[in-house]
Amino acid sequence: MKILFLIALLFFYKGHEQRETLNKKSAVWLVSSFKNTILFEKKENELVVISREKIKPTNRLIQDYKNKYRLDHISFETLQNSYTIGKKNVVFANDLWAEQLSVKNKKIILVLTDNTKINLEVVLKNNLVKQVILDGSNFPYLKNRWIKTCKKLKIPFYDLQTKGPFLFTSESGDIAF
Repeated sequence: MKILFLIALLFFYKGHEQRETLNKKSAVWLVSSFKNTILFEKKENELVVISREKIKPTNRLIQDYKNKYRLDHISFETLQNSYTIGKKNVVFANDLWAEQLSVKNKKIILVLTDNTKINLEVVLKNNLVKQVILDGSNFPYLKNRWIKTCKKLKIPFYDLQTKGPFLFTSESGDIAF
């Protein structure tokens, strides 16, 4: 009986240790959401939700993430058009300014959002785009057109709706959503 108790105690301790290790890690994810663009930035026990449209704290994505990582605090910010995440330059292109996109001499990750009316081929030829990400706020017919363009120009692409959340950066690389 004592051996079973010690084994159970060992399993409990290992589970607690793994969860504590996860809480110390930080990561930035781009998450798929219908008609919205959402970044999750996890810093130890805090989550910063960065989105174009307002999002409620009771949102299923936020609650799932909060429960998995035992987060103490959640804050909300409005998504900007560009960020430097780790060593990656990320540009979010929406309808408001997509045609004027010109980032010279800087490798970028281009995130297409909000069904932007963009001539992707021109943008890819005129800028140093190292990857294109399609978020959940785009119509399927547009995503199919953009995927064809990326394949034609041999630019890697990532579709959040089919592949799941995109990890921009993590301290260890092994943090899962």
